[in-house]
Amino acid sequence: MDNRCIDAHHHLWRYLPRAPAWMDEAMEALRHDFLLHDLRTVTSEAGITGTIVVETERTVAETEWLSRVGASSDLICGVVGWAPLTIPGVVAELERIANLPKMKAIRHPIHDEPNDQFVLREDFNRGIAELKHFDLGYEILIFEKHLPQAVQFVDRHPNYSYSGAHTLVSSNTPHRYAGAS
Repeated sequence: MDNRCIDAHHHLWRYLPRAPAWMDEAMEALRHDFLLHDLRTVTSEAGITGTIVVETERTVAETEWLSRVGASSDLICGVVGWAPLTIPGVVAELERIANLPKMKAIRHPIHDEPNDQFVLREDFNRGIAELKHFDLGYEILIFEKHLPQAVQFVDRHPNYSYSGAHTLVSSNTPHRYAGAS
């Protein structure tokens, strides 16, 4: 019997003073690199034997970096990256990204978009429709205010693999991060 314990959501990052957009001034405890050796330490302490690493920067460069890190470690079982799903050349970009080591899914933080209807945009939905051709899942990130649009979105793409992260967090609830003071 396999006694693996998989954590489906970890972030790695190389901290730069410009920081990811979501890492505001109140998150001082997160304002440093969090790399593979840090991940090994916390997962070992928690009894985690495998993990999925997830994008934080919304860049293809970060997705490529996460894939390289994942390829170098048996601890990392998969990567959820970011791709520019709204561009006209999305098919070529997804083909390239899907061939990166350990790529499992793509995500786009709908909750960070200024337009609450973003998930219903035609260009975004064209990109989502292409993911299945590359065996990539989609991780949906929404706040509770996006739930009606998310239902319409999922209905547009039946029989597709979705996962949720930070889903249905109230937009009025402060974020809580492990280790943050």
